[in-house]
Amino acid sequence: MEDGDPVGRIMKQKPVLEQTDVEIIINACCQAALTSKANVSIAVVDDGGNLMQFLRMDGANLASVEVAPAKARTAALTGGDSSHVEQAISSGRTSLLSLQGVLSQTCALMAGGLVLCHEDVVVGAIGVSGMTPELDSFVANAGLQMFQTLQT
Repeated sequence: MEDGDPVGRIMKQKPVLEQTDVEIIINACCQAALTSKANVSIAVVDDGGNLMQFLRMDGANLASVEVAPAKARTAALTGGDSSHVEQAISSGRTSLLSLQGVLSQTCALMAGGLVLCHEDVVVGAIGVSGMTPELDSFVANAGLQMFQTLQT
């Protein structure tokens, strides 16, 4: 038994994203967007879907301001890429359309949201919006790849 712990149990610890991680992720996404001439908005959220940082690039459409954080939130709260939800709905799992109401938060059930995991624990997610699903996912993936290199 630990001193001060009457049941001999220690609270578990979990990894969390730090602001320096988020800045590196956003920068990697921004570089990929610039290289691809993609005018996008980029959001990074924590494991609870709370916004940590947001960037609207010059020329990004106004809707992307709302959609990028919603894509990131969807990935963080479901623990999977937002495109998986979109694919499941397209395959007939229409009950997933109720996800936004159940979560009581704005979600976007479309490609462009990628989950960030450290040691199999969700620590947050990236959301990118403003271009095609493929290009949004490409830009988000640049941030994911950079995040994964930070862990090695």
